[in-house]
Amino acid sequence: MNKMLVRESSPPYGLRHRITRMTMEEFDEWYSHQPELKAEWSSGRVSIHMAEGDDHNGIKLLVSHLFDLFIIARGLGRTFADGMQIRLPFPSRREPDLLFVAADRLQVNKKKYIEGPPDLAVEIVSPDDPDRDYEEKFKEYEHGGVREYWLIDPLAKVVFVYVLDRNGKYKRVPPRQGKYRSRVLRGFYLREEWLWNAPEMNPLVLLDEMNAN
Repeated sequence: MNKMLVRESSPPYGLRHRITRMTMEEFDEWYSHQPELKAEWSSGRVSIHMAEGDDHNGIKLLVSHLFDLFIIARGLGRTFADGMQIRLPFPSRREPDLLFVAADRLQVNKKKYIEGPPDLAVEIVSPDDPDRDYEEKFKEYEHGGVREYWLIDPLAKVVFVYVLDRNGKYKRVPPRQGKYRSRVLRGFYLREEWLWNAPEMNPLVLLDEMNAN
């Protein structure tokens, strides 16, 4: 392995070192031996994610439950989370907080990674590096053909939903009547009050509301 830039990370994140530069091949080899870490690679740069906070984790669990219940009930495909890497059609290694692959595209599931773009990706913005989600991943997911991109920011308490238009550019989908609706998953939506009060929310009750509308 070539020389890599290494610097110490902040102690609260529980990492002795943070590696910031390596080739994609080096990253694939190194990361295959790091099951305890969540890391991504883009343009030669590695970013190691800080541990998830309570707000981040609570929202992730709620949205994951809702996705699973909604998708399984309708046989729409599969959701993935926690370490499922996506390999876009250019040098990039990303791990969305949640992602969805439609039933007719499940052949892209290679067990340890998704070969190509998922149909939908969700990122819960991390306070350590919000530009990673708002700018870097936005551009990569748009260019890589991810049909729908959800950004949920617990700190700013905002939600953004983007869908690819005919020109392959993300177009924001504004909420209607307080609901952020998916274009890929017809009938699925989220309300902001569900997200900001995630630990108190019962996903079965929320799913009943969606089914009734």
